[in-house]
Amino acid sequence: MWCCETSTRSLSKRWAPLVKTAVASVGDIYGDWVFYQSIAHHETDSDIVDTYKLPILVFFVVACVMITLTLFYLLHKGCSPQPRNIEQNNIRAQQQQQQRDGVHKTSSSSWFSYLMGHVNTVLVLEILLEDIPQFVLSALVHYAQGQKMTPAVLLNITTSAYNFVFNILDIIDPGDDEGAGEEGLPL
Repeated sequence: MWCCETSTRSLSKRWAPLVKTAVASVGDIYGDWVFYQSIAHHETDSDIVDTYKLPILVFFVVACVMITLTLFYLLHKGCSPQPRNIEQNNIRAQQQQQQRDGVHKTSSSSWFSYLMGHVNTVLVLEILLEDIPQFVLSALVHYAQGQKMTPAVLLNITTSAYNFVFNILDIIDPGDDEGAGEEGLPL
C-alpha cells in the first residue's frame, strides 16, 4: 500500500500536512456540535432556541458532509501513488476525451474523481458552506443573547476560525505536491 511504502521521513512529509488539516476539521465539527447542543438543550432562552435551532442543525449536517469529503480527500491524497498534478492531468484528459466523443453527462464517479483531484475546491466549499455560516450563526446568537458570550459560542467561533485559517493556508500553499519527488516520493 502506498501509504506505508516510503521512508519514515517522506511518510511524515506526506502525512503531516494532511493530519493538520484533518485535526482542524475534526475540531471544527466538535465545536459545531457543542454549539448546537448548547442551543438545543439548555444554555439559551426559548426564543433563541426556536429561531436558531434548525439553521444550526442544518449547517451542522452540512459540516458533517464537508468533513466526510475532506477526510476522503485527505486519505486519497495520502495513499495515492500519484501526486495531485498527474491526477489532474488524467482528469483533464478524460474530460477532453468525453468532449471529443460528445459525452456531456457527468457520472458520480467522475464527479468524485474531479473533486478528489482538486483540494482547493473541497477547502473552498468547506469555507463557504460551513465556516462562514457558523461565524454568522454564532454572531446572531451572541447578539440575540444580549451580547453574552457563552463558552459554546466562543468554542464555535474559535474552532471555525482555526479551520478557516488552516484551509486558507492550504489553499495558498498546497504543500509538497508541486515539488520534485524527494526521497522516494513517487511522481
